[in-house]
Amino acid sequence: MPWRHAPARHTDPYLGAAGRAGQTGLPRQATEKLGPDHGRAVILLAGADELMHHDPATAASWLTTASDLLPRTDPRRYDAQLLLAGAHLLLGRPDETRRGLRALVPQPTAPRASARFALYHGRASRLLDRRREARALFENGLRTADGDTGDVVPLHTEIAELALEDLDLPTAVWYAAAAAGLARGLADRTGEAGALAVLSLARLHAGDAAPARVAATAATAAAALIDAAPDAELIRDLASLRRLGAAESALDRLPDAERHLARGLTLSYDTGQAHVRGELLTSLAQVQLRRGCFQHALGSLTEARRAVLPGDVARAALIETTYAEVAPRSWPAWTSGTAARNRPPAPDGRE
Repeated sequence: MPWRHAPARHTDPYLGAAGRAGQTGLPRQATEKLGPDHGRAVILLAGADELMHHDPATAASWLTTASDLLPRTDPRRYDAQLLLAGAHLLLGRPDETRRGLRALVPQPTAPRASARFALYHGRASRLLDRRREARALFENGLRTADGDTGDVVPLHTEIAELALEDLDLPTAVWYAAAAAGLARGLADRTGEAGALAVLSLARLHAGDAAPARVAATAATAAAALIDAAPDAELIRDLASLRRLGAAESALDRLPDAERHLARGLTLSYDTGQAHVRGELLTSLAQVQLRRGCFQHALGSLTEARRAVLPGDVARAALIETTYAEVAPRSWPAWTSGTAARNRPPAPDGRE
């Protein structure tokens, strides 16, 4: 498919991480004092943290090594294992994420780590279609988080989206608006865009003219933020592209929805982030179906079947329902194309 690319691979974990750690200002003498294993682990941890969204598979490898090198009493081992759970999440392994997090105990003295723990655990639960559990985890994460950390934004947005799915529109609007405001204060363009997209959908579901105008305005603002953001920002929150595509689709802005969903899909393949791939492909197929692009929709659904995560029963059912709608419509185009290819040439050489 045109958006499919192989993710980059960093084959020398120690040297690669050392270079990245050096770029972040990690002093060499700080690692030398720790001894060779400790120093190597700290460098790998710093490099993996920076590489996480660019290449989660390599980050996971480095974090596994760092965890093995660090003693159990070292607090950095907790950081390495928490980040490793996040890498598994990005790779579309929510069961691995949950297993890793169950082996950890949230640190009450480290609010940022507790919020990150709740965010990873909640997202893994949501990918496994455990929505009530996910919401409880997100809400608990907000109770333990510092108000100025970046994790507060996605926690708000996740709660807003779950409330929207339950048609609890006042709650969805409140949390989405709060997330957008917090993200704006942190200059987090992708976080703000994702929150505005959820806000747009919540307003649109209210069903009368005034909220619909607000919904359109919010979606336009979200699209402007996404279009202004480079890929290096967007890969930190690919769900924002899925959310924007959903809002634009609901507003019948189908070309824009297809463009943003396709961009998210390209970045998913480029980085190896598989956690949102099934959702992006399903949403893209639905937009392509509405645009009459049946062959493209069928291709997207075929990819979605491969990308859907084990345990996501609702997503798998939606894919099959959409496939059943698309397949009959794509059949005439497929058969006519096959007939044209197999038809023998005319005697005079004309087609």
